Amino acid sequence: MTRLTGPAVLMVMMMMMMMITSSAPENATVEVFYPQASIRVPRGSSVLLSCETHYDLVQCDPLHAAWHKHDPQPVELNDPGRFFTTVNETERAGNKRRRRVVTEILEVRAEDAGRFQCRADCPEETAMGHFINLSVEG
Repeated sequence: MTRLTGPAVLMVMMMMMMMITSSAPENATVEVFYPQASIRVPRGSSVLLSCETHYDLVQCDPLHAAWHKHDPQPVELNDPGRFFTTVNETERAGNKRRRRVVTEILEVRAEDAGRFQCRADCPEETAMGHFINLSVEG
Protein backbone atom coordinates (compact mmCIF):
# COMPACT_ATOMS: atom_id res chain seq x y z
CA MET A 1 0.00 0.00 0.00
CA THR A 2 1.39 3.44 -0.97
CA ARG A 3 0.86 6.25 1.52
CA LEU A 4 1.85 9.89 1.53
CA THR A 5 3.49 10.85 4.77
CA GLY A 6 5.32 13.76 6.39
CA PRO A 7 6.23 16.62 4.03
CA ALA A 8 4.36 15.09 1.07
CA VAL A 9 1.03 15.18 2.94
CA LEU A 10 1.71 18.70 4.20
CA MET A 11 2.45 19.94 0.67
CA VAL A 12 -0.69 18.33 -0.76
CA MET A 13 -2.83 19.85 2.02
CA MET A 14 -1.31 23.32 1.50
CA MET A 15 -1.93 23.14 -2.26
CA MET A 16 -5.50 22.00 -1.64
CA MET A 17 -6.25 24.83 0.78
CA MET A 18 -5.05 27.41 -1.78
CA MET A 19 -7.66 26.19 -4.29
CA ILE A 20 -10.70 25.93 -2.00
CA THR A 21 -14.17 26.80 -3.21
CA SER A 22 -17.36 27.26 -1.23
CA SER A 23 -20.75 25.71 -1.87
CA ALA A 24 -23.03 28.16 -0.03
CA PRO A 25 -24.12 31.82 -0.14
CA GLU A 26 -22.58 34.38 2.24
CA ASN A 27 -25.47 34.38 4.74
CA ALA A 28 -25.60 30.57 5.09
CA THR A 29 -25.73 28.86 8.47
CA VAL A 30 -23.37 26.15 7.20
CA GLU A 31 -20.81 26.14 4.36
CA VAL A 32 -18.62 23.41 2.86
CA PHE A 33 -15.16 24.13 1.44
CA TYR A 34 -12.68 21.97 -0.47
CA PRO A 35 -10.68 22.13 -3.70
CA GLN A 36 -12.05 21.18 -7.07
CA ALA A 37 -10.02 18.25 -8.29
CA SER A 38 -9.93 14.97 -10.11
CA ILE A 39 -7.90 12.33 -8.32
CA ARG A 40 -6.06 9.39 -9.92
CA VAL A 41 -4.67 6.73 -7.61
CA PRO A 42 -3.20 3.27 -8.12
CA ARG A 43 -5.23 0.30 -6.93
CA GLY A 44 -4.08 -0.82 -3.47
CA SER A 45 -2.97 2.66 -2.37
CA SER A 46 -4.89 4.94 -0.04
CA VAL A 47 -6.36 8.37 -0.75
CA LEU A 48 -7.42 11.25 1.51
CA LEU A 49 -10.62 13.26 0.98
CA SER A 50 -10.62 16.45 3.06
CA CYS A 51 -13.31 19.08 3.49
CA GLU A 52 -13.89 21.94 5.89
CA THR A 53 -17.24 23.19 7.16
CA HIS A 54 -17.91 26.59 8.69
CA TYR A 55 -21.08 26.86 10.72
CA ASP A 56 -22.95 28.76 13.41
CA LEU A 57 -23.13 26.66 16.60
CA VAL A 58 -26.40 28.26 17.77
CA GLN A 59 -28.25 27.90 14.44
CA CYS A 60 -26.70 24.59 13.40
CA ASP A 61 -26.56 22.21 16.34
CA PRO A 62 -26.02 19.34 15.92
CA LEU A 63 -23.91 19.37 12.73
CA HIS A 64 -23.19 16.15 10.86
CA ALA A 65 -20.50 16.40 8.16
CA ALA A 66 -19.22 13.47 6.12
CA TRP A 67 -17.97 12.33 2.70
CA HIS A 68 -20.37 10.46 0.41
CA LYS A 69 -19.92 8.40 -2.75
CA HIS A 70 -22.63 8.86 -5.37
CA ASP A 71 -23.44 5.44 -6.81
CA PRO A 72 -25.90 6.83 -8.11
CA GLN A 73 -27.47 7.83 -4.77
CA PRO A 74 -25.24 9.29 -2.01
CA VAL A 75 -23.82 6.69 0.38
CA GLU A 76 -21.89 7.90 3.44
CA LEU A 77 -18.33 6.59 3.73
CA ASN A 78 -18.65 5.09 7.21
CA ASP A 79 -17.49 1.46 6.99
CA PRO A 80 -14.59 1.30 9.50
CA GLY A 81 -13.01 -1.60 7.62
CA ARG A 82 -12.73 0.50 4.43
CA PHE A 83 -12.55 4.12 5.59
CA PHE A 84 -10.74 5.99 8.34
CA THR A 85 -12.29 9.36 9.22
CA THR A 86 -10.89 12.03 11.51
CA VAL A 87 -12.78 15.12 12.62
CA ASN A 88 -11.21 18.24 14.12
CA GLU A 89 -13.13 21.28 15.28
CA THR A 90 -12.04 24.77 16.34
CA GLU A 91 -13.78 27.94 17.45
CA ARG A 92 -13.56 30.92 15.15
CA ALA A 93 -15.36 33.97 16.56
CA GLY A 94 -18.46 34.07 18.73
CA ASN A 95 -20.70 31.16 17.82
CA LYS A 96 -18.78 30.35 14.64
CA ARG A 97 -17.06 26.97 14.35
CA ARG A 98 -14.79 25.31 11.80
CA ARG A 99 -14.88 21.53 11.42
CA ARG A 100 -12.47 19.59 9.22
CA VAL A 101 -13.45 16.09 8.07
CA VAL A 102 -10.74 13.91 6.53
CA THR A 103 -11.70 10.47 5.24
CA GLU A 104 -9.02 8.06 4.08
CA ILE A 105 -10.07 5.36 1.63
CA LEU A 106 -7.94 2.39 2.65
CA GLU A 107 -6.51 0.07 -0.01
CA VAL A 108 -8.34 1.57 -2.98
CA ARG A 109 -10.21 -0.93 -5.17
CA ALA A 110 -11.48 -0.60 -8.73
CA GLU A 111 -15.05 -0.25 -7.39
CA ASP A 112 -13.98 2.86 -5.43
CA ALA A 113 -13.79 4.84 -8.68
CA GLY A 114 -16.57 7.39 -8.98
CA ARG A 115 -17.93 10.70 -7.73
CA PHE A 116 -17.50 11.87 -4.15
CA GLN A 117 -19.01 14.83 -2.32
CA CYS A 118 -18.73 16.31 1.17
CA ARG A 119 -22.06 17.09 2.83
CA ALA A 120 -22.88 18.98 6.04
CA ASP A 121 -26.32 18.65 7.61
CA CYS A 122 -27.88 20.95 10.21
CA PRO A 123 -31.43 20.62 11.51
CA GLU A 124 -32.66 23.35 9.14
CA GLU A 125 -30.06 23.47 6.37
CA THR A 126 -27.78 21.27 4.26
CA ALA A 127 -24.62 22.32 2.40
CA MET A 128 -22.94 20.17 -0.22
CA GLY A 129 -19.69 20.69 -2.09
CA HIS A 130 -19.01 19.96 -5.74
CA PHE A 131 -18.15 16.48 -6.99
CA ILE A 132 -14.64 15.06 -6.82
CA ASN A 133 -13.94 12.38 -9.44
CA LEU A 134 -11.75 9.47 -8.35
CA SER A 135 -10.10 7.24 -10.96
CA VAL A 136 -8.39 4.00 -9.99
CA GLU A 137 -5.44 2.79 -12.08
CA GLY A 138 -4.24 -0.78 -12.38
